[in-house]
Amino acid sequence: MRKILVMAALIIGVIGCGKDENSATGDYPEIVGTWRIVDSEVGGKRTSQIPNLTEADRQANHCINSSVFKFLANGDIRGVYYVSSVDPKKNNEKYYGFSSYAECYPLFDFDEAATEGSVKYKIREKKIIIYGKSNDGSSGEVEFFNIESLSGRTLKLSYSEEMKRGTRSTYERGKQFLQQHNLELPVDMNVFMNGFIIMEKQ
Repeated sequence: MRKILVMAALIIGVIGCGKDENSATGDYPEIVGTWRIVDSEVGGKRTSQIPNLTEADRQANHCINSSVFKFLANGDIRGVYYVSSVDPKKNNEKYYGFSSYAECYPLFDFDEAATEGSVKYKIREKKIIIYGKSNDGSSGEVEFFNIESLSGRTLKLSYSEEMKRGTRSTYERGKQFLQQHNLELPVDMNVFMNGFIIMEKQ
């Protein structure tokens, strides 16, 4: 659990106290089940429909689409949220490019966190909030997503403002570092900042 909370703190910059709630699903009881990310959307267009995606964006899309969330009826959440990783190439103490996107990185691993404590979710006013307590007694709460729509077996989410602010800050710090070495980040943040996640129930 600590790993999840620490990562969320780095991205979002806020950790609060976790609370137990009587009803995790709020106004969305149909969210209970297993959901997989199948696409993203920005400007009214699905990422899968955009021609001529860069290799970096294709790999990023592939990694995100490997993510699965399991919302359980008892309020527990399981699954893994993946992002693509990229490493600058270095030669003679100088950066000169990026390595290939060889793997998907588990940014949030709720399965692993559950081995270290409780990991739960609650939905309040269309916001999906993740909270829990680790075995050492520490607790935390993070607002992850906003529910845009839930119709049948399709769930449309947007990133919370907290996620956007924290990610933008992290992105800018990385961008400044790379610019010092005349490099540009090969990742388009437009989907994350302005887009939506499309999930389907399995």
